[in-house]
Amino acid sequence: MAELTRQFHLGAAVVGPAGDRRALVGIVTDRDIVVEAIAAGLSPAVPTAAPRASSTA
Repeated sequence: MAELTRQFHLGAAVVGPAGDRRALVGIVTDRDIVVEAIAAGLSPAVPTAAPRASSTA
């Protein structure tokens, strides 16, 4: 996800299920990547939000 947001110069990206471009599951921000992923030792190269996704805000 981090590589995609960097490549397209985004501060946030919408997240949806694979294969359904109309469904919105959530949003991942650059802050989410830094605070939740990198600080937890996860790789920023992983292109999925699933390992960190939650149903709470």
